[in-house]
Amino acid sequence: MTVSGRTVLDLVGYGEDLSLVAAVLRDFEAAGAGMVPPADVNARVARCGFPDGFDLYGYLREQ
Repeated sequence: MTVSGRTVLDLVGYGEDLSLVAAVLRDFEAAGAGMVPPADVNARVARCGFPDGFDLYGYLREQ
């Protein structure tokens, strides 16, 4: 995984505001820094208070 991908996952893990995480995800992808694996993001839904099966990656991309 790229450093940018690890950064996004760390922000989610630290409980950062999801609007900040979404902005970082957009910036990394726009800069061509590599895609963060959706499955890795979605594995952290419980940390964000969402139910199992929630598409956290899709949610962040829509923000």
